[in-house]
Amino acid sequence: MSLEAVLLEKSPRFEEWMEVFGGNRVPVRNAVPKKTNLPGLGKKEVYLLDVEALSAEQRSRLTEHLARKFNLPVDLVGNQIEQYGVPLLAEDVYVPMDLRFFL
Repeated sequence: MSLEAVLLEKSPRFEEWMEVFGGNRVPVRNAVPKKTNLPGLGKKEVYLLDVEALSAEQRSRLTEHLARKFNLPVDLVGNQIEQYGVPLLAEDVYVPMDLRFFL
């Protein structure tokens, strides 16, 4: 079972993620953001999208969206998603947590 992140409406990427995922909730693999270097953005805190938890339609829209956005072939993007995953900027989402987990 994956965790769920909620897309923040204030994010400049909110509308494009809504189109890709079809809603404001997305599955993520980590409960706490991790710092990573992102091309063109530098060091950022990210959550890793749980790609396996996406429907086939969401995965297809994601691949096509990223291919268009970065002007890359769809096959290459699909392979990159498989190999490296998809980071979501922590500033674009929040991950609700059950505080009982910490007791």
